[in-house]
Amino acid sequence: NIVEEIEWLISSGCNIINMSYGEVNPTGRYASSSALCDYYAYEYWVTFVAAVGNLGNSVNYVSNPALGYNVVSVGSGTYIGTAEGFSSKLEVDGPPKPTILARGSNIACFSLNVMNTGTSVSCAVTTGIIALLLEKYNAMTYRPDQIIAMLVCSAYQRLDFNLLSCGFAEGAGAGLIRYDNFQNQYSKYQYIINRNGESGTEHK
Repeated sequence: NIVEEIEWLISSGCNIINMSYGEVNPTGRYASSSALCDYYAYEYWVTFVAAVGNLGNSVNYVSNPALGYNVVSVGSGTYIGTAEGFSSKLEVDGPPKPTILARGSNIACFSLNVMNTGTSVSCAVTTGIIALLLEKYNAMTYRPDQIIAMLVCSAYQRLDFNLLSCGFAEGAGAGLIRYDNFQNQYSKYQYIINRNGESGTEHK
């Protein structure tokens, strides 16, 4: 089961876990499998990457565990930066999803003679990009929060997107993942820790 699988991966030293699976009948509601990933991400600083699902043309609900607050939730995007029609986009409760889009149509992942399509492909591509970052910058290995922040701020977001109050585009999240921007972001960001317990409101 998922608990034993994740615990085995963590005990084996995995720093990033790809989850190209989801519920058979998603409802778009935050559930236990997402909560489990949130807990492990917080407790063990493991980066979880999950596919949102391929039900965009039917029920359209994002599947658990992609509804996790600390999970990189990946939808399938087109080459112009919009979400594919089949990529699930709706949540009923929980954080706005997807987090990011990655190309997921007609991708030669496993064989040059077989083209693969789906958010599972997008998820695998995103996991590979994050793994390359961790290989290059070892200090990021135990910082899933910073990885998510860097993914979001380095993505390509179309100017004509309908933005939610959080800054995500409805159905497309932060936009299309940009490998080059993501890799270069490491030298540009600053990480701030609130040590005095005060709120983040501005003090004049």
